[in-house]
Amino acid sequence: FSAFVLSVYGAASLASSVADPYFSLRVARHAIGASLDVRTQLSAALQLAAGLHAGAALFHRTSSPRSELAVSSPSALTAAFVFGPELVLAWMFGRYGVGLGIAFDVLPRAPRFEPTGPSPLGSMLSHPLWTLQPRLSLGLETALP
Repeated sequence: FSAFVLSVYGAASLASSVADPYFSLRVARHAIGASLDVRTQLSAALQLAAGLHAGAALFHRTSSPRSELAVSSPSALTAAFVFGPELVLAWMFGRYGVGLGIAFDVLPRAPRFEPTGPSPLGSMLSHPLWTLQPRLSLGLETALP
């Protein structure tokens, strides 16, 4: 059978670092949002869901200078609207399960993390984040009665 499923989600990630001769930047990406999926029962315990999600991606940024010429800005949390398609394969055991998902997050206005001090033209730190971001997820699922 197929059914429409409305879900809410929250996600947290580990920080990733990048550096140039002037600055070191750490960014962690978190998210909150909702999705509308069409869910199909593949077997007694296996379900496949395909749909769309929308929400906010929250980027926690910290930076530190690597040169006496550089001045880093204070840590900040930046929010960006995100939406896109997703596909989730879930192993359900009664009302609870584990889901493995793949999605593409579209950020129409992807944040740009730029240092406030000098940075060479080729600096990795002066580029915006990708507008289209692939995402893999592993999560716990629960079905309301």
